[in-house]
Amino acid sequence: MKPQTLLARPVPPAFPAGNAAMLRALVPGLAADAARAIVEEVPAYGPPGASCPPGTLERLTLRFVGRFVERLIDPGPPLDDLIELCHRVGAAEARAGRTTDSWNTAVRAAAGAALRRIEHASGVPGGGVAALSGVATAQAFLDFVDVVTTAVSEGHARESAHGEDAGPVEALVRLLLADPRPEEHRVRDAMREARWSEPAEVAAVALTPQDRRPLLPPDILGTFATSRPFLIVPDPDGPGRKRTLTAALGGRIGAVGPTVPLRQVAESLRWARDALQLARKGVIPRSPDALVVAARHVPIILMSRDPLVVRMSERCLAPLQRFPEEKRLRLAETFLALIECGFNSSRASAHITVHPQTIRYRLRTLENLFGDDLYDPDLRLEFHLHLKYWLAAPGGPRA
Repeated sequence: MKPQTLLARPVPPAFPAGNAAMLRALVPGLAADAARAIVEEVPAYGPPGASCPPGTLERLTLRFVGRFVERLIDPGPPLDDLIELCHRVGAAEARAGRTTDSWNTAVRAAAGAALRRIEHASGVPGGGVAALSGVATAQAFLDFVDVVTTAVSEGHARESAHGEDAGPVEALVRLLLADPRPEEHRVRDAMREARWSEPAEVAAVALTPQDRRPLLPPDILGTFATSRPFLIVPDPDGPGRKRTLTAALGGRIGAVGPTVPLRQVAESLRWARDALQLARKGVIPRSPDALVVAARHVPIILMSRDPLVVRMSERCLAPLQRFPEEKRLRLAETFLALIECGFNSSRASAHITVHPQTIRYRLRTLENLFGDDLYDPDLRLEFHLHLKYWLAAPGGPRA
């Protein structure tokens, strides 16, 4: 979908007329929050060793946030100049040897930070922006993010297509990850240049940066000259393949994305990078001698991509919020164990190593808190997903 198509869709103002000046006054604070969130989520964009010159991130963030706020105030004017800027950002990412994943992660982080501040301002008496519609604001944000990320991908693809100075392997990797995918004959020509045979299936592996380049089998493509190195692994589910790969990485933290046809390798890489990021934060458990497998953590990865999930989890599990942190954690863990054990107290007791009588006492507490909803089969999956996320994610019951 082209940015122009998205821009053609009408976006109703998310707040009453007359609040424009008050909302504009929030822009510097919104931009500062967004820049901090970006550096936390994508360290390569911040010091030390930042991938953009000093001040660039702040100026870009201020410009993007300012344009979004103006979009809320008046959804009519086109964003042609911003789309052109996004094309330049995408080209710069391609020249730096990065995919658009870093940028997309940064946009999601910035959007979440700015959205939280806008919602806070609209909910605080005297905060300046009254009666802001959270749903309309969130929808406007999603539309704006779609425009920005699509334009950046277009700029990245154009630059990648002209990267004639890259080596054969690097040129092939760029083509395999380009969005939109280039013509098939160009991909096949690049495979011949790189002496790489097209596999039936591949998986991407995201890695942490490290000075030492691992010694890998010759059919594995690798890109290491970036702040976010990765591999493209043919036949990842073949006998002993993951053991060989883990041994070659020598303890480096890595995450493997889903096994996919070659044309979907960019999606596999996105999953791998999301899994790696969550593993480094401690949200996803990892073993020092094994790769994190993204396919085993689908709910957490999906839910972590949307800044509104934390708020939805808090709403779903609101009755637990009245307790102090330690009791809140115990009740949440017990609730999850009961769901996974079919509300069998004995099985739940063995599952989390707690005395059965204690499980039954906590179950009575949960029944008083949630009432009939506790056993509603239509709500069970919702409770299960939110508990898994809430217990793992920053901002959960330990916060």
